[in-house]
Amino acid sequence: MKIKLIAQTVLFALLMSLQACVAPTATSERYRVLSLPMMESVKAGMTQVEAWRILGEPWDSIVYPLKPNETYDNWKWRNDQDEGMMFGVVLDRNNRVIRTETWRDLRDPKNIGAPSWN
Repeated sequence: MKIKLIAQTVLFALLMSLQACVAPTATSERYRVLSLPMMESVKAGMTQVEAWRILGEPWDSIVYPLKPNETYDNWKWRNDQDEGMMFGVVLDRNNRVIRTETWRDLRDPKNIGAPSWN
């Protein structure tokens, strides 16, 4: 009985770790349905919570070692030409919006070889 429980636990743990190790592909990565008015409504001085309320949870969040006082929250979205795009919100150490940024998602197959700026 105990061995069966241990075997089930080990099998479950192996399945969970294999699932967590699956690398995302271009087709599996999640793109949000963001509109220009939504992105334009995020302004400097807003809190992170206010920005997330408008945009939803970000695709990723990054703190660069050379800029430890800034956090970069990024969202993936698609423009009218169905190109993968990124929208970024830069936050200060108090989680207030400093600025926003938009660029092409260079990992999207449609953008390979395209410049990163709009």
